[in-house]
Amino acid sequence: MLQGQIRGKIMGKRCNRSSRSVIGPDATIDIHQLVVPIDICKIQTYPEMVTDFNKDILMQRVVNGSDVLFGAKMVDALNGQKINLAMINETKRKKIQLRPGMVVHRHLQKGDLVAFNRQPSLHKESMMGHEIIPMPGKTFRFHLAGKLF
Repeated sequence: MLQGQIRGKIMGKRCNRSSRSVIGPDATIDIHQLVVPIDICKIQTYPEMVTDFNKDILMQRVVNGSDVLFGAKMVDALNGQKINLAMINETKRKKIQLRPGMVVHRHLQKGDLVAFNRQPSLHKESMMGHEIIPMPGKTFRFHLAGKLF
């Protein structure tokens, strides 16, 4: 049986790249923005490929580790090895040599784009794309003029 991409692959599935929380209003942000709790930003990651331009920034994230907001959780080496940064100490993290082509799974940061879904997710119109802003708290918040129905 054929199904759509969103319904068949994303909606209603439990996966490592999703989070759940209560949503609430926030009139101080733009309509395209979404406030994400800092705790969730430290759990969710964005895989960013190492280049000559972002190598220093990503190295600082690797050194920060997985407990700091501007850190990273994992590094995919060129030989297929995965380095879990939560399992090694800071001195070993400093010895990691990032090379172009490696992938660093960094924490979410301001400006990252995410797909936001409000239940019930019966239609693809329930999914929205937002730019995130990490802030303290326990709830997702978006602008009052956002689609709440």
